Amino acid sequence: MKEFIKDIKKIETIVKKDAATIIGTEAVNHFTENFEKQGFDGEPWKDVKRRNPKSTRYGHRHGANTDLPANPPRRKGAKGKYKRRKADSITHYSPTATKTRILSSEGRAELENSLYFKAGTNKVTIKSDKEYAKVHNEGGTIKVYGKHTAKVPARPFIGPSKELNEKIKRALDGKLKIKS
Repeated sequence: MKEFIKDIKKIETIVKKDAATIIGTEAVNHFTENFEKQGFDGEPWKDVKRRNPKSTRYGHRHGANTDLPANPPRRKGAKGKYKRRKADSITHYSPTATKTRILSSEGRAELENSLYFKAGTNKVTIKSDKEYAKVHNEGGTIKVYGKHTAKVPARPFIGPSKELNEKIKRALDGKLKIKS
């Protein structure tokens, strides 16, 4: 009987203290993996224009000043032959931008690393301290450099997930295993 009471107390401790931490950690890890997979629950994100050689945004990275590729795409509405610009800070071409992951910029992964969890009474909330997280997750309209508006497609990285629920169940089951 003493072993049974001990097991019940262990379960109570896990449910009260450890469950929220286990759930939050599993969720943050799962949602962080979406950045590596460049998709959510098996659905790939829409590709970015900077990786499309036919786009005028090909290779764009703010602040870059590398020479443009030999055959840059024609600009919309351009008349006549394309005039090659001098390589300067206005060019914004970066060859690495054509290979960089969708929601990560050349090794910084700020959005990916901003995910954290907050445990509350009977719930765990996954959050990001980046103000642009919501628009990337849900899609929407933004102002580019404070001037022009642009539509950002939804690239969900946080949300309900059957795969995550299975990971949480396995983690909790592993923690709740009681020696008989």
